[in-house]
Amino acid sequence: MSQVFLSPHLDDAPLSCGGYIHQLASAGQRVLVVTVCAGDPPAGPLSDYALSLHARWGQPADRARTVAAEMIAERRAEDRAALERLGAEALHLDLPDVIYRRDARGAWLVDDDAALFAGYRPADAGTVDALAERILEIAAERLAPESAGGQARPASQGLYIPLGIGDHADHHLVRRAAERAIERDPGLARTCFYYEDYPYAADEARLSAAIAHEAATATWQARRMRLAAEDLDARIASVACYASQISSFWSDLAAMDAELRAFAARRGGKAGPAEVLWRPL
Repeated sequence: MSQVFLSPHLDDAPLSCGGYIHQLASAGQRVLVVTVCAGDPPAGPLSDYALSLHARWGQPADRARTVAAEMIAERRAEDRAALERLGAEALHLDLPDVIYRRDARGAWLVDDDAALFAGYRPADAGTVDALAERILEIAAERLAPESAGGQARPASQGLYIPLGIGDHADHHLVRRAAERAIERDPGLARTCFYYEDYPYAADEARLSAAIAHEAATATWQARRMRLAAEDLDARIASVACYASQISSFWSDLAAMDAELRAFAARRGGKAGPAEVLWRPL
């Protein structure tokens, strides 16, 4: 059976559930990671905010001003290497990251950290509709449909969606688009799971608040996916492939390794390391 993970950016799915992806692939499942915001920046200047992020990722300002797409090509290559390590396939969509997008008046959608982590942007409404249609196309290609007699999709396949912990604009965009797709094809609801967005979920207060927010409007069930040592090792090795992104979250690879192991241990408790998936009942 097939498993489809929706990843807002070129790292989110391996960061959040790379161990489970490896576990599925090792069991013979076909795993596709669809990275939504994997497109090149539009032609023209970048915002000062985007330039600052390119500098953090290792691209000098003079290169970012003239060949910003080089950085995204590098990130796509990192993603392919990471997913190969997990045994998954990569599909890169052409939507640019929110740091490169403008509204109808030509203003940048985000120009600082506060705007980046302010949740859904109403200017993305049209993008949500278009992305929902693309998700439906992918589901039709990769997930078995319900039968003409109404038989449900097989329980052994899944569509995995970011919860949106951390309120990153693109994470909310992907979640809204996935839920719009489910509205148009309600049978997809039987296959959907939500994953905890790492590293934002490592903040216990933020994680607890997000789960409490969801519980206020629906009943959710947590599923702890136990990870064997080789699954957790594969997750960490895949994250190490994102060389341009390490400095955004950790001081070095050793710190990344330690923090990922600690988070998986916390989420698994006494039973051993785990990643937690959620689904509404």
